[in-house]
Amino acid sequence: MRKPASCSWCEIMGHTRPTCKLEADRRRRICRSLDPATPDEIIQMKEEMTRAFTESAKGIAWREEQLLIVERARQYSERVLERQRVENVRREERNRLRRAEEIASAGARQGRPVSIGAAGGAPAHASRAAPVIDPTLNHSLTQLNAWVTRVRRDVNAAVAIPRAPKSLSLKMVPSFENYTVEEECCICYDAEPIVGLPCKHTFCATCTSTTAKTRCICPMCRAEFSEIHIAQDIHPEQFNKVVAKIIIM
Repeated sequence: MRKPASCSWCEIMGHTRPTCKLEADRRRRICRSLDPATPDEIIQMKEEMTRAFTESAKGIAWREEQLLIVERARQYSERVLERQRVENVRREERNRLRRAEEIASAGARQGRPVSIGAAGGAPAHASRAAPVIDPTLNHSLTQLNAWVTRVRRDVNAAVAIPRAPKSLSLKMVPSFENYTVEEECCICYDAEPIVGLPCKHTFCATCTSTTAKTRCICPMCRAEFSEIHIAQDIHPEQFNKVVAKIIIM
């Protein structure tokens, strides 16, 4: 939505200077040789114009648009924090693995078995049951390398981000009556939302295809999806565009 016009005289949105009540009152007073408006009268007229704009359909739509922008900014901040958290977890696990590999390399250079215990930097996290390592026993270099490979695989599986499937299934629905449908796509604000997701959010075909190529997560509610929904009353030309942009299983 474009920003509503603002008056260059009173700086209030919703009207322009030719239709400004404050400017009209000033001209009327000049033509009738009346005294200029008092500060209280100016403030009262500005409040009336501001109230009229906020209660109008355009003012309500503009306020909802600003609230939506704030909500998007909050969701973006949460996604950034989540990515930082995942990167921090991966960085910590890489550091633990690096310390374990350094110990293994040191043992290989000295030509003796390597003792692994609490001081050896063994990772405390593993998504599956890791081999039980007794700190009082010595382990060979082959055993240590196998253990490091096992832990690395478990760590990567634990912090993995769901990716988009190789293809998406198409489901025809009677209508988008129970879906959240806007006049324009809430991502690009340039096309009509004709593709629905199982979470009941709708987007245009281009934005849905772009999202599906990176990861199968709804941009609004972060819900995973593996299929797309199309209303049965869709125009054949629009249906062909959707099929051309999205790989159908």
